Amino acid sequence: MTREELYEQVWSQPMRTLAASMGISDVALAKRCKAANVPVPPRGWWAKKEAGKAVKVEPLPPLPFALANYFPAYEDVPKGRDVDQSDGKKVTALPERPVFRNLAQVQAEIRAAVKAVKAPAALTTPHPIVARLLKQDAERKPASSSTYSFSTYGGPKFSTPAQQRRLRVLSCILTELARLGCKASGSTHAGERFSVSVGGFWTYIFLHVEVEPAAYTYRSQRSSKRVTPERLRFDIVDHNDRTPAKKTWQEDKIPLDQQITEIIQGLLLQVEEDTREWALLRYKWRCEDHERGVREATLAAEKAEADRIAREAAAAAARVEALISGADALERAVRIRRYVAAVRASYSGDQEAPSELDDWTSWALAEADRIDPVVNRRFVEDLSL
Repeated sequence: MTREELYEQVWSQPMRTLAASMGISDVALAKRCKAANVPVPPRGWWAKKEAGKAVKVEPLPPLPFALANYFPAYEDVPKGRDVDQSDGKKVTALPERPVFRNLAQVQAEIRAAVKAVKAPAALTTPHPIVARLLKQDAERKPASSSTYSFSTYGGPKFSTPAQQRRLRVLSCILTELARLGCKASGSTHAGERFSVSVGGFWTYIFLHVEVEPAAYTYRSQRSSKRVTPERLRFDIVDHNDRTPAKKTWQEDKIPLDQQITEIIQGLLLQVEEDTREWALLRYKWRCEDHERGVREATLAAEKAEADRIAREAAAAAARVEALISGADALERAVRIRRYVAAVRASYSGDQEAPSELDDWTSWALAEADRIDPVVNRRFVEDLSL
């Protein structure tokens, strides 16, 4: 179901009725609508409509930038299908190689989509994540010591000017990402590392305060307090922290407050590059799956052919064996009858035959009939081999 079709369905019948016809709950349907940025009728809307009151149908808004054919930006979405084999099995078809839009053009569109973003002078309307950070910070007990080292582990974490500025930058970045259709989640304790869903692809950011060690002499250490300059740093990182950052923005000459637009543009471009890399990797995996499927299908066909030949050879051998066995049985029956005839012929003269000869003759001829494959019709079974 396309986004437009979902919108038409949602506004044509109540959510519970539609959800029941789809085999899901109305809560799950509401989540799907929210994920697709599809508006739904508000509470009481259907009751007003049934009562004949005027109701307003909210139009379908355009997709946010992060959900509209980006990440990756395909020139044409590759399609794949399973191929039915003659034996009923399916082998994944060789997938189409993904074709992406020109990266320079996509970069220009990203720059056009991200407006000039400036950090606010005060956190009057912070992003919900930043608002939770501030609320948690307000609930912490004051530090027992005024020194920097002890206040780091106790008391408010965001009371210093650098931390306050960091939260303003963070709130500004998260708010702009939300406007573009991205979803952020992460730590609400230190408030430094976050995961951001951009078009369904998760990337990770790290915004923290760097403490730059100040150079000082032994004499200055004794006579004056050590100064530790603080500056902000924004990193795009992997899921684990063992690899170097993919991109970094520091306050070498320009404050991070003035680099927010560039940061967001760089983040989206990095995600575009990462998703293209993942798409190519998935294409490689699908090619390998296809090759493996072809090999397995070929081996299965070869085994089936070998089994068929073996079965036919075994059947032919069994038929020949049955033929020889039947011929041998017939020969034995003929020999028995010939033997019986010779025995009886030996008493054709004046010599009187013993009284048991008739019984023996009947038994011997019966045995010959039992052995004879023509008489006992055993050859009928051999015909089906």
